Amino acid sequence: MLSFDMLELGLGATIALLILREVFTFLKNKRNTSDIDIQKTQQKIEDMYDWYARVASDNIEEWYVLKSLEKSISRLDESIKEQVRVQQLSLDVLKEASYQLRHIDTKVSQIDRKLHEK
Repeated sequence: MLSFDMLELGLGATIALLILREVFTFLKNKRNTSDIDIQKTQQKIEDMYDWYARVASDNIEEWYVLKSLEKSISRLDESIKEQVRVQQLSLDVLKEASYQLRHIDTKVSQIDRKLHEK
């Protein structure tokens, strides 16, 4: 409802006042929203700072070495140690087989010489 004073201003002034009222209402609501956005952004920045500031027991930042990466490296280390152990066992078996083959070759050579002597 328009008051009597607004009717005296004329149609242009009334429209201008209505537009200004809507603009100011919009800006007021926008300011409240932007305050909330600023607070959310500030909280995210503080959370990020807290996360980056955390240090593990070995004085290395937690973000620098992920736990999953650390576990993967530990498993890889264990696998490599197991492979080295298996290869060492294989080498030992090959050495023994080589020794036995040389021994057999020596025996075969001795038998062959004895046969050719007769």
